[in-house]
Amino acid sequence: MMNPFISLAPLGPCGGIGRRGRLKFQFRERRKGMNVSKLRRIFRDLTSCTEGVTTVLIKDTENRTFFDYCLAGSFAKNFEFNQYIQKIRSRKHSFFLMGTLRGLCEDYIVLKFICQFDDAGREAISRALFGRAMGQSTRAQVKFFSANRPYQPVVGQPIAELDRFLRNINSELKVLNRKYSWGGNTMFPTVKHMAITIGEGELYEYLYHATSCLVHFNPKVLFEMGWGPIPGHAKFSTSNFYEYYFQFSLFYGSLLFVKFCQAFSEELALPPDAGPLITELRHVLEAPGRWPELVTFESMNIQPTALDYLRHVAMAMMEQEELFQQEEN
Repeated sequence: MMNPFISLAPLGPCGGIGRRGRLKFQFRERRKGMNVSKLRRIFRDLTSCTEGVTTVLIKDTENRTFFDYCLAGSFAKNFEFNQYIQKIRSRKHSFFLMGTLRGLCEDYIVLKFICQFDDAGREAISRALFGRAMGQSTRAQVKFFSANRPYQPVVGQPIAELDRFLRNINSELKVLNRKYSWGGNTMFPTVKHMAITIGEGELYEYLYHATSCLVHFNPKVLFEMGWGPIPGHAKFSTSNFYEYYFQFSLFYGSLLFVKFCQAFSEELALPPDAGPLITELRHVLEAPGRWPELVTFESMNIQPTALDYLRHVAMAMMEQEELFQQEEN
């Protein structure tokens, strides 16, 4: 089976065409390294000791703590995504999992950026962003239903009032910018700017490229969906690359969970029992083996040398040994 569009675009990140036209899959090694049953056991054990993290006291509607709500909601989304992906029985629709990684990544970056400010700043920024999101969604809803189904009652206000509300929110954000100096004349920085500020620019760019091509129009992704004999008929399906999408989502979902717990350990008030489990998860991720890639040797029909693999395994083992030593000290 071959991708008939091999002459139009590079092959996709899951398979490559060998010299004899055989489809090769790259993730036999990764499936051994990423032990799904071990991940499932770690997250199952974390369930009992993190229930309090997703429970937030709501005293009344006038005294809501928006930052705490965002933190608890983001943790729940991250945790439950990892639980779900480890339990799915069929991986054939894993294409639709990867887009969620972008949301998990942006939650982590934005909340870590906001967390650098004092309590009053965290609350004011979170409240303003909540108001802006609600105003923008309501405005879009009013315009859509006015044009397509005007007789259906929906939550909304006149566009002029919503525009006035959004202008006031943007003014609040400008005041907060002058107070907390997040840079530029923008109402709120871009996710890329925030990622660079907190030292996660490479992570954001990598996962941005991995997920944007799936949620936006991208001919490369659409071409990669077509596989079949040459000459012959190509079968287009998102399931053609399912193992790649599954392994990518599994690995980077776990990585983002570890980063989230490390960044907000104090704010989340994680119990002592959670620490060893998160450490064990880090060891699983750092075990020698290939991390899922965007452009693979196999997709480009390139055969890395044995020396390349030996060097990679040696460096991975050295990094893992350093990790063990840091924990012991």
